[in-house]
Amino acid sequence: IQPHESLKIQSSVGGRIIAVNVNENDQVKKDQILLIIKNDNQKQQLKVAELQLRKNQTNLEDSKQQIILSKMKIDTSRNRVIDSERQLNLLEFQILTSSNNVKDRERQLKISETQINISKNSVKDQETNLKDIERRLKDEQTLFEQGSSTKSQLDSVQLQKDRGLLALANAKLSLLRTEQDLEGSIITLENAKISFKKAQQDYEGGKIALDNAKISLKVSEQELKRTMMSSENAEISLKLSEQEVLIRKDALEDTYVKSKINGIVVTKNVEEGEMIGGGSDLFTIINLKKIEVVFEVSESDLTNIQLNRPVIFSTPSYPSLYFKATIQRISWTSNPETGLFPVYAIGENKNNLLRIGMSSKIYLMN
Repeated sequence: IQPHESLKIQSSVGGRIIAVNVNENDQVKKDQILLIIKNDNQKQQLKVAELQLRKNQTNLEDSKQQIILSKMKIDTSRNRVIDSERQLNLLEFQILTSSNNVKDRERQLKISETQINISKNSVKDQETNLKDIERRLKDEQTLFEQGSSTKSQLDSVQLQKDRGLLALANAKLSLLRTEQDLEGSIITLENAKISFKKAQQDYEGGKIALDNAKISLKVSEQELKRTMMSSENAEISLKLSEQEVLIRKDALEDTYVKSKINGIVVTKNVEEGEMIGGGSDLFTIINLKKIEVVFEVSESDLTNIQLNRPVIFSTPSYPSLYFKATIQRISWTSNPETGLFPVYAIGENKNNLLRIGMSSKIYLMN
């Protein structure tokens, strides 16, 4: 019986061993750290490389953002040139519009003055009408008290008075509004005159803005060229930093010797504090979950041996137990010492009862 999976572990780097985490006969798991080689220098180099990587990442992001900003500046400058040209045309139109607005506001002011006179006359009319209704109401009240009039007639005149009061209030409200409109028309006229002067000033400012926009466009185009060159350099630096970090990680990882399989440590060749060189033999680990049973058959028996054929076997240590296996490999050459052909069967090692080097007796299953 021999292990189906066996691994000899060697060191990738040299140095002083600062920790040995396993001993012979210890069970280990895949990726478990078996041994640590002094790695202060590798850690420091990795830290420096990672810092440089983050710096280069930041530089690249900054340069990309700068490119975006530069392109936005170019677009903005181009739009400013276009807008400034349009603005000049609009300002010419605005001067004409402002002049017309002044004339319109003057006409509106006259209309508001006329509307005030109309509203004042309306108030007077409603006041006169209300006085007439109040006289009629007084007369009707007297007649009602004398029995010469009915209650419905009195109520009718009272209703007319209420309506007259409401009409007077509305007339006064309308007068107030027209007075406010007049004040607004005066302010609007002044604003229109101010807007006219401002439009003339804006036109002169528009000429200056157009010249500045053209200069800004040229500056932005030059800035974009410089930023793109800076971004290319930052990208190259980032790739170099990424490669450097990978190299430093590999160098640090090499100082942590790990098991590549689940199994048992059968040999340990080093001790803590020992200096080792690259390629030194450190451990041998075997996996006993599956075992390989090796037996030999004569040439005449080869016809009875087929791949994937089940077999059972027993050992002197457990004569009453039978273990299952399956033929996985048949040698193409015979053993020169015995003249027999080796056959290899793989089986499960339940409860780890079987040990390496045990002898076995094989039974072929029909």
